[in-house]
Amino acid sequence: MQAAFTIYGLTISSKHHIPTVLVLRLSPFKFRDKDVYMPFFTKEEIKARMKTLQQEKGPVIANADLNLALIILGSALFENKLKSGEDYGLHPLVVGMSDTRSNTKKIIGFLHDVVEDSDWTLDDLREIGFAERIVDGVNAMTRRAKEGELYFDFVERCSLNSDAVDKKIEDLSHNMDMSRNEQFITAQDTDRTNKYVIARAYLVAIKKEQISAGSSIVDFISSRDDLNTPVAQTLLQQHSKYVSAAPLVTAFKQACVL
Repeated sequence: MQAAFTIYGLTISSKHHIPTVLVLRLSPFKFRDKDVYMPFFTKEEIKARMKTLQQEKGPVIANADLNLALIILGSALFENKLKSGEDYGLHPLVVGMSDTRSNTKKIIGFLHDVVEDSDWTLDDLREIGFAERIVDGVNAMTRRAKEGELYFDFVERCSLNSDAVDKKIEDLSHNMDMSRNEQFITAQDTDRTNKYVIARAYLVAIKKEQISAGSSIVDFISSRDDLNTPVAQTLLQQHSKYVSAAPLVTAFKQACVL
């Protein structure tokens, strides 16, 4: 007797050969007209499956590529949802695919939140076979919040990797798109968006070679009349541990004038 089930409108029976990986996180699917929740692949299962494939097919066939990045993304962040309620995977897909033909940059975009928001580590990505350029890009896009890294310090570190600069600009652009949010904007949303405005302007200036990679964001903001506002200064004080004399000199001059 053949068993059959339906996944998103596609009827599949036991006579079909389906790699387990294709149904790793489809939850729920229909089995005999009942909702069935399949266990999804853990990090260890993905790594073990990849090791087996490489032994059977060789590293040239079973290599760390776009498909593997999508599998890791779908597994690691499956539970996560966007504020709109949509699956979180939509965001990394947009980041990865936007404004590039480079598979390397696409993979960095797909994986940019995986290390920060799941149990995957940079060493795991190396072990499974991703190139060091990809690992470096993901590292540059991963904020080390558990180690006390503040947001603007993270952005400065990110700016030292050209692949990460490109993908972080796309990440910020997508996060700043208010059309994705059907809810009222809160004060917290406004502060977060203002942080993104500063970070994006800084990274765009680096990409245009107007400033050097790794330059102080504090100094960058102080040099821009359109950005050097009380709101920006407050955000810098909250989210950057580095001190620059420029804002202090500006404040001192203003006090003297008064």
